Amino acid sequence: MTFQPDASFMDANTFFRKTEEIAVLMEKRLGVRGSTLAERANKARRHLSSRLVKDAEFLTQTTEFFNNPKMLSQVDEPRVERAYEDLLDHLEGLTGESRKKRALFGVLRSIALNLLLLGVVIAIILAWRGFI
Repeated sequence: MTFQPDASFMDANTFFRKTEEIAVLMEKRLGVRGSTLAERANKARRHLSSRLVKDAEFLTQTTEFFNNPKMLSQVDEPRVERAYEDLLDHLEGLTGESRKKRALFGVLRSIALNLLLLGVVIAIILAWRGFI
């Protein structure tokens, strides 16, 4: 007797199409390269939140289930859909302009913090020397 998944299961073609779409978006929007989603997700760690990294790792681990028909019944299909939708929403929301803005704000935030720390150090030195 062979295992026949019922119609409610996501088929392998749909799953692999979705993972390929995520991998292509990672390359286009984040500039990470790799031959598989696992490689791209590993390289994209610094660009994604920890929740999205876990979603990408979950999708790469789920690939093993779709390669083995006996394990197909163990796939958490709602979580696959949720991980796919979350990653897709995040990656489609990224544009070159938004990445540049985030980088610019990061640099400005760093400069502001350094100036604040410099001011505190100068105030401490002046107070210590008795000028304030």
